[in-house]
Amino acid sequence: MRGALFYGIFWGVIGIAEPFINVHFLRLGFSGQQIGWLSAVFPFFNFVVAPAVARLGDQLNRRILLLSLSLAGAGAALIFFPMATTFLTVLIAYCLVMAFRSPTVTLADSLIARMADRYQLDFGHMRLWGSVIFTLTATGLGVVWHQTGFAVMFIACGLSFSLIVGAAQLLEEEKHPHVAPAPSLMETSTPVPAKRARVIPEAGILCLLAANFMAVGAFFMSANFGTVYMSLIGGTEMYLGALFGLSALGEVPGMLFGRRISYRLGDTNTLLIAYAMLMMGYIGYSFSTTPLVMLGFGMIRGLGNGLFLVMTITVLNHRAPSHLYATYQGLSNSLCWGLAPLLGGPISGYLYQALGAPNLFLINAAMTALAGLILLPTYHFWRKPPLRISTSTGQSL
Repeated sequence: MRGALFYGIFWGVIGIAEPFINVHFLRLGFSGQQIGWLSAVFPFFNFVVAPAVARLGDQLNRRILLLSLSLAGAGAALIFFPMATTFLTVLIAYCLVMAFRSPTVTLADSLIARMADRYQLDFGHMRLWGSVIFTLTATGLGVVWHQTGFAVMFIACGLSFSLIVGAAQLLEEEKHPHVAPAPSLMETSTPVPAKRARVIPEAGILCLLAANFMAVGAFFMSANFGTVYMSLIGGTEMYLGALFGLSALGEVPGMLFGRRISYRLGDTNTLLIAYAMLMMGYIGYSFSTTPLVMLGFGMIRGLGNGLFLVMTITVLNHRAPSHLYATYQGLSNSLCWGLAPLLGGPISGYLYQALGAPNLFLINAAMTALAGLILLPTYHFWRKPPLRISTSTGQSL
């Protein structure tokens, strides 16, 4: 319940403003290329800040403290965000918001996934509440912001971050020694310090990260201009919120049944199914001519995204040494949710202006197909159970 509560509040607060941010930029008069550069801000800090903060959290065993400070900083910065109106001032303000927000998902996922393992619970059953509440806020508040304007939206979102800070205090944090105790004179062998345990993931995880790099890059490129394209084909604020909201609602089945599917079909097959659903969503976006049709394909895209998210987090959690679980999640967040969209943001802006949104979505589908090919070697690498590293000896189990 504590994990579900955190995700519900966190993604509910994110749903207050995030679905409408690019439309806000569009109404400020920014070009597609400028929106593409702004969309690269969050990935940049995900790439630079998130892994460093996650590693610091593992080293200090203070993940909850760092999570709370990051949330508080992001909320305070959002309150003043409406004051920025030119591209330069918006860029500076957006950098401040995203610098604080970037480590929050990494730290929260690492804490809650570990809690799920400790109490033998399904992580997806906790995470799905984030999608449910995100759907309600994004869909319902689209009507409100149509009446009040976006300035009120940012202030309301910033103040609501205090609720997430409160939910973070309910999470649990494991304490792990980083260096094994010194051996006694009676011992015949010397334990290996836990800090020497390898940080570089095994080959299967490297394939997963490379595949996700392509898949998440495609996801962000489509998300950058999904609401913009929806607006161009006649979607109002209600439809813009519904595109995010129903896509998030589509994530719920994947999160609810992801682990059951993987038990029957295996991790690789389950991830390939998720990629296939994402491809169907992008292709559907490309051929959508009305907001209602695009909403339907948005739900298919969401179903694939939910399955993809849960599988990635649980696979990393199960295969990470127990004293490096936030570090592994931070590495994934940096490469897949940092570097990939960081490169994809400006590229998506260029492709949107040069080729149009429908062709951009088809390119996203091709990128996801390539991700599936990159994942294929994990059929071999994941035949064996995950390697565990003892936190007391630093040795393989």
